[in-house]
Amino acid sequence: MGLMAAGVAIMAIGAGVSAYSSIQSSRSQRMMADYEEDVAKTNAALASRQAANIDIQADQKRQALLRRMQQQRGTARSQYAAQGVVLGSGTVLDYEADVAEAYDLDLRNLNYDVKNQQWQVSMQGAGFMNQANVLSMQADAYQQQGISSAIGGLMQTTGSAALMASSGGKK
Repeated sequence: MGLMAAGVAIMAIGAGVSAYSSIQSSRSQRMMADYEEDVAKTNAALASRQAANIDIQADQKRQALLRRMQQQRGTARSQYAAQGVVLGSGTVLDYEADVAEAYDLDLRNLNYDVKNQQWQVSMQGAGFMNQANVLSMQADAYQQQGISSAIGGLMQTTGSAALMASSGGKK
């Protein structure tokens, strides 16, 4: 009977070690998933800041584009006036209309590029947030897996010990 009690004790110790190992393993996996979730959230926040920076840079480009158009128009006006050409009519008017049309086209292209860049960055940010959500669920699953594994191992060991005890150690 002493041998059977020793066998049951060894099984119980083994079950305890196995349960502890399962819980530690799941904790480690959860910590890694939590870390990766934090990284994904940080990347999403950075993408959001990048989208805001795109707007700031676009405003600077719009201002530079407007200054360039105004300088071009001012230079042309002064050259026409120096040659005695009447401003606001004929060739001068056509030239200014061309400059304004080119500015408008450049501005529309710039705005299109900005919207495209912002969309790309926002999609990247959304992808990071989706990844963070998946990692959060994965971390929860690791925790549940560790608990379930530990309980299952203890139940199996308890069942085996009970079977061993009921059979009197005979097979």
